[in-house]
Amino acid sequence: MVHNGGMDPIESIARAIATFEGFFKLGSRAQRNNNPGNLRYAGQPGAIGADAAGYAVFPNAEAGWEALRRQIRLDASRGLTLEQFIRKYAPPNENPTEAYLRFVSQRTGLAPGDRLPFAQTPLAVAGGEDLWCEGDEPCWWYYRTSARSEEWGPLVAFGVGLVALLVVLS
Repeated sequence: MVHNGGMDPIESIARAIATFEGFFKLGSRAQRNNNPGNLRYAGQPGAIGADAAGYAVFPNAEAGWEALRRQIRLDASRGLTLEQFIRKYAPPNENPTEAYLRFVSQRTGLAPGDRLPFAQTPLAVAGGEDLWCEGDEPCWWYYRTSARSEEWGPLVAFGVGLVALLVVLS
């Protein structure tokens, strides 16, 4: 499993989507609309309207990035796998969905059947170090994507609660 040199998994997915959508190409619709994910307009926070084709327009790129991250986090909270997410996000009647899925999978290291990771940072333990589970994989990545997640779930939940308690008490 790849975790992109410590890059936040939500950010990794967002960057892969933006690349596939052409955001980094000068003059692309995604770039003109400050919409790295080419999100359809749905009244989402930060959007200032829609273009003639129904894609959201944002006042600046950061607002567009935040909307894309918010969409990924929302679908991650629903427990979607990468494949389920891409099929919903880029349906076959509008996109080359299989190519899209392969591209995002290769860029992020997530397999199509892996659940979308929802945490944004590794867990911190007392002493300020990140909690690492196996090799160089942080627990948030391992917990959300591993077939053995049931084994780590209670440990991660306990660790999060313990860290929160220590923060409150300090």
